Parts: sequence; C-alpha cells; structure tokens
Amino acid sequence: MDVSYRFFNLNTSTSIADDNGRSVRVVLVFSFVMKFLRSHAIEALVKQMKGVTLQWVNDNLNFRWILPYPATWSEKAQQKSQITAN
Repeated sequence: MDVSYRFFNLNTSTSIADDNGRSVRVVLVFSFVMKFLRSHAIEALVKQMKGVTLQWVNDNLNFRWILPYPATWSEKAQQKSQITAN
C-alpha cells in the first residue's frame, strides 16, 4: 500500500490501517520506530564496546540525536517530525 502521498497532510490525529485493518495513529507509529532505532543503535554500540553494559552506556553517555528530513518538507511537517521524536 502506497501511503506516501498522504504524508503531506499529516496531523496528530492522522491514522493508517495496519495489516489487520486496525486503525493506528501515525504519530504512534513514527514514535515507536524512532524509539526502536535508538534502542537498536545503543545495543549495537554496546556490542562493539568490549566489557561495557547497556546500563553503563545509559548512565554515562549522553547522545544528541539528529533527525534529518527532506528540505522539501514544510515547516509544519518538520515540526511534527520533531514532536514525534520527543
């Protein structure tokens, strides 16, 4: 299903259907995806750092996450992306 054309008119109540036809808010989907990617990146970092635990990384390292978005996005779309990331 191609929903890319719908993303130009997103708002906080926009919903999409999952594989079973259930309605899910797009903001929740984006939020969960970003949380998963963050978690996956930190876990990959822990695997590369010998002798370091996930707890140590969470307690001792501060990350500044930078989320790029296309230059063609409107200011409103950029703001929605930033809200979702928080």
